[in-house]
Amino acid sequence: MTPLTLTMQAFGPFAGSETIDFTALGRSPLFLINGPTGAGKSSILDALCFALYGQTTGNERDPAQMRCDQADASLLTEVTLDFRLRGVDYRVRRVPQQERPKARGEGTTTHNAEAQLWRLKADGDVETCLVARKVNDATAELQTLIGLDANQFRQVMVLPQGKFRELLLAGSKEREVIFSQLFQTQIFQRIEERLRTQANQIERAVNDHRQHISGILAGGELDSEAALAQELEALTPQVDHARQRFETAQQQRRSAEKQRDEAMALQRQFEARDQLAADKARHLEQHAEIESCKERLAQSSRPGAAPSEGCLRPSAAGVDHRPSRAAPGASCVRHST
Repeated sequence: MTPLTLTMQAFGPFAGSETIDFTALGRSPLFLINGPTGAGKSSILDALCFALYGQTTGNERDPAQMRCDQADASLLTEVTLDFRLRGVDYRVRRVPQQERPKARGEGTTTHNAEAQLWRLKADGDVETCLVARKVNDATAELQTLIGLDANQFRQVMVLPQGKFRELLLAGSKEREVIFSQLFQTQIFQRIEERLRTQANQIERAVNDHRQHISGILAGGELDSEAALAQELEALTPQVDHARQRFETAQQQRRSAEKQRDEAMALQRQFEARDQLAADKARHLEQHAEIESCKERLAQSSRPGAAPSEGCLRPSAAGVDHRPSRAAPGASCVRHST
């Protein structure tokens, strides 16, 4: 966080309006505020801390007590700070609770505390109003932006008289919290937690693997992994020999299956041949009977020939071998439907 300008009005020893241009100090990250006692050195730091957190650096005086006694009654006590954070400019204005003259009549009225926060453009004009009036909202927003609360800001960002000693004398836990937020070490904490989680998972996996190995050794009645390796070395030749025998048996099985398939194909060919031979013999037998029947029919069809009684009668399924009782002069072959 880099302060740009600080305007104090009726604040501390400043009765009027005083503006400090921090940009005139250049880009130096560290500077010294020097002056005689009562010149207002601590009031500048009080104004910085009050603008951001609504508290003074020492937290010894209430913000309402920071009004200058010599200021004009009509002049409102307020502090305005322009600062740059991660390349973005902001402006915060705070007004402490105070008494001011009534607009009408005599006496005073209480002006409640208020705070505004704006995000600025590059030319210094207001871009966005982040907080319109509520003090607590402005404090919470600024604490989120800066990453430090008021106590931590007092210890690491502003160093009032005697307060740096408190940082040096703080406990290790307190310094760890301050420096972790100051240097944004949360990401390293998350990395550390993730690595710790992964380490625990790996450790559990190793233990499970060891238990699994122990179970295998117990099942094989072995004492250690060395004994398992020795047993494995002794069994390796037997396994190789058994694998070779298995491959040989596989080849023999495939050869036998091939011979079986060839034999079955040859058997089907023989069966087909036998069927064809039987069909041929049957057809030859029927052919002889048909020729005999034709001869008898030819004889019976001659004039004066006796009717043939032994002719064949064709049918749909072949030749009917039963004798036909044909009437004289009629054909002995009768076709059926």
